[in-house]
Amino acid sequence: MFGFSVGGAVTLDLAVRHPELVRRIVVSSVSFSPDGMRPENAEAVGAMTVDMIEGTPMAESYRAKSPHPEGLQGLLDKLGAFDGGPGWSDAEIEGIAAPTLITVGDCDAVRLEHAVRFLRLRGGDVNGDFAGVPTSQLAVLPGTTHFSGLARTALVLDVVTTFLAG
Repeated sequence: MFGFSVGGAVTLDLAVRHPELVRRIVVSSVSFSPDGMRPENAEAVGAMTVDMIEGTPMAESYRAKSPHPEGLQGLLDKLGAFDGGPGWSDAEIEGIAAPTLITVGDCDAVRLEHAVRFLRLRGGDVNGDFAGVPTSQLAVLPGTTHFSGLARTALVLDVVTTFLAG
């Protein structure tokens, strides 16, 4: 299962609560606890307007798929009001049975330190030459923001398909 941003939170929740439903998970640009997000995010997301995201994959996809494309500002307002919830404990993240690929942009809304902590809780950040490559991995996408991550299609596709085939 692949989940990006809020969809990544859905993916994590599914992996924690219903592990029998997933074999592998890819969580992209998501934190598992509120401290994983940059502190300036809350105010910035709350102030987002359609003009600010014009031309992004998010805006284009919403307009192409929504039965009410004029409602994009309403979606942005709901995202701005969402506080991310309580998140998951370290034990819940450690207990996920599915191999996990964590992807994050190097200038994402999620802090890089948090992505590394996430990886460590999933059994990663080891010397793979001696310990073996862990089943959970981290991909930091260069020059990539929260909103531009999925627009890097070739890079994301290669990283994700390689992980899923492993």
